[in-house]
Amino acid sequence: MNIHRALAEVQDLKEHLGEEFRGRVAYNFTDTPEVRFEGFQFPPGWKNTRGSRHGRVLFELPESYPDHPPHVYVDGEMRFEGGRPAAMAPARQDGDSKWVPLSVFPSERNWDPEANSLTTAVTQLMEVLQAPDREIPIESDAERTNGTDEHAEPSEANDDRTDESSEGSEQ
Repeated sequence: MNIHRALAEVQDLKEHLGEEFRGRVAYNFTDTPEVRFEGFQFPPGWKNTRGSRHGRVLFELPESYPDHPPHVYVDGEMRFEGGRPAAMAPARQDGDSKWVPLSVFPSERNWDPEANSLTTAVTQLMEVLQAPDREIPIESDAERTNGTDEHAEPSEANDDRTDESSEGSEQ
C-alpha cells in the first residue's frame, strides 16, 4: 500500500466532507490498512435496527492500494427500506462488529488509480446508497470537480502526494 498517498487522500477526504460531516474519520495505517467512518449519515430510506440513519462505514485498503480500489463495508445493522439490497453481500464478523460488504465498484475496471481516490470512493458510496439496486457510472475526481469528459486521459495530479506528519496517527 502506498501509505503516503493514502494519508494524503485521508486529508483530502476530510476537506471534501467538510463541516457537514458530523461523524468521525479514524485511521491508523500502522495497525490496519483501513479508514473507518463513525456516525456516517446514510441517505433517506436507510435505517439501522434502532431507527437511526447514522451508522458505520469501513474502507479496507488492499495491500496493492491505490492500484486496486478499497473494499467497502457498511454496518451490518443498516437496512434499506427494511431489507438488504442486492448491492449488499452476506455479513462478516470483525470482533464484536458485523460488517456487510457493499458493492461500490462493480469491478476493478471501474477504478482508475491515476484518477480515483478515497474521495471518489465516498462519492461513489453515496451514489450507491441513494439507489442501491442500480449500477451507477463512476466519475474520476477530476471529472467531478472540472466537469471533464469521462473518457479523457487520467490526471497525474494524485501522484507523489505525501503527508508524513500524520503517518501512523489516528484522526
